[in-house]
Amino acid sequence: MLKHHNEKSVTAIKENPYLLIGFGMSFEDADKLAITIFDRDEDEPKRLSMR
Repeated sequence: MLKHHNEKSVTAIKENPYLLIGFGMSFEDADKLAITIFDRDEDEPKRLSMR
């Protein structure tokens, strides 16, 4: 799927892993990835806006 996207897409996902919801990932999975892999806080505004 990402082969059709450029480096800007990868950068955007690194900055906001919750964008993966738009690719079909569940909130729970995107949240787990954001917190464990990207070291995001549970009270991050991007997270709270997706709930």
